[in-house]
Amino acid sequence: MDPSQTTYNDASCHGDVDVFHLPNVSEEIRAEVRYLGDAETSEESLTSVDPACLCYDQFRAYDIITAHLNATLAGQNPRPLRMLIHGEPGTGKSKAIQTVTEYFVHRQVRFMLQKSAYTGIAASLIDGKTTHTIAMISPWKDNTISAESKAKLQAHWKHIQYLVIDEVSMISKSFLAKFKLSRNISIGKMTENEATSAHSFGGVSVILCGDFFQFPPVACGPSEALYFPTTTVQRNQEESQTGCTIFEEFTTVVTLKEQMRVTDPVWLDFLKHLRFSRVQEHHILMLRTLVLTNHKCIATDYSNAPWNNASLVTPRHAVRRLWNDTALQKHGKETKHFVLECHAEDTIKGQSLTLAERYAALLRLQGADSKQRKQDLPDVVRIAFGMKVMVTQNVETDLDIANGPRGTIVDIWLDPNEPSLALQQPLIKLKYLPVCILVKLERTCASRLKDLEESVIPVEPTYTTNHTVLAARPMKAQLSHARSADANSQ
Repeated sequence: MDPSQTTYNDASCHGDVDVFHLPNVSEEIRAEVRYLGDAETSEESLTSVDPACLCYDQFRAYDIITAHLNATLAGQNPRPLRMLIHGEPGTGKSKAIQTVTEYFVHRQVRFMLQKSAYTGIAASLIDGKTTHTIAMISPWKDNTISAESKAKLQAHWKHIQYLVIDEVSMISKSFLAKFKLSRNISIGKMTENEATSAHSFGGVSVILCGDFFQFPPVACGPSEALYFPTTTVQRNQEESQTGCTIFEEFTTVVTLKEQMRVTDPVWLDFLKHLRFSRVQEHHILMLRTLVLTNHKCIATDYSNAPWNNASLVTPRHAVRRLWNDTALQKHGKETKHFVLECHAEDTIKGQSLTLAERYAALLRLQGADSKQRKQDLPDVVRIAFGMKVMVTQNVETDLDIANGPRGTIVDIWLDPNEPSLALQQPLIKLKYLPVCILVKLERTCASRLKDLEESVIPVEPTYTTNHTVLAARPMKAQLSHARSADANSQ
């Protein structure tokens, strides 16, 4: 943004919306929100297209990868591919990758391709796994790998020759380095009686996809970005330097430039200027026409789609909880569905806590640091029929049950020992945790379970070292559990 063209002391830039005033804005720069396709608001898994339908830049990336695969299958042993597919949102990076995936299927070598992303929801959109999963990286453990983990890594990577990493901007140099991703994959590619590969990633061909103008590296400083030069004062110098060296191997770069998602010329012009920090005054005026408290804002009907199914976003957990409680109360009044309140069951060796033990547990919670408190699960969960919920943990990215997907509670199975409920009350406190809650997800690859509708999964109580809460158990009893889904604010 050019400071010479924007007045920051203007009252319209203040947080107090009561004194929000705008200069006259011409109709030519007023923004309008347009929706393409149907009215479906949930994000869908990306699908492939006929290679002939790819744009020129997309086909270049497709052609490079498939040509390398053909050379590999022909026994020519080409050098591992180190490729970067870069481009702004909407240029079809993931679409190109999904089309490449179909080529692997066509050649009957889908088992040679592993797709991944740093976050669960990004991985699920490309039918992949998280980078932590494919390399067996735990944020709570040191860099050592047990013999059991080593055996699992080698079994997983035995036949894989190609790795796609989406949303690469979220990966830091240290994470990419020999002590994390590259190193663990190299261990996975080690085999007995064969020399260890001298290449990074154990000789696996790697295709990075993403946009470095988007999400920065997770849980680290900006200097940990892959493109950032390593300095002598940087922390974790050895890992950062190794990660920087590995990233410099990616010399095959295809930049996608054709915008295929945004069609509104005003909005597209704004995004292009925003991308390079060149926002102009007329862009600011356009954005102000979208502020809901602005009297010049286009009228919004919150009772109709897609606004009646929109989520509110806040960085504050306290605000989120307040919104969720308010939305649930409103849902109960409008639908005339009672709200059930489930309390955590704190026990020691199967026995309920005494008053002294409860006091000691409370002191422990108060003395815990912020990191420990974030890992604690809620003491109370409120649920209701028809309530909107959201998965807040990565359960099974392969099944699109990851952090982010939304769903609706369609049934609640109470404990058979539960006393008769006074249904005339708007809030009912349960004596026992429900046996099961059925949630219909808006998008999932999970197979249909017997006697349940499509996309409906059971949510059962689970146990932690601190509390008993509701957790997602999708297909099998041995699958990982997740924290209870929070009510989705509307």
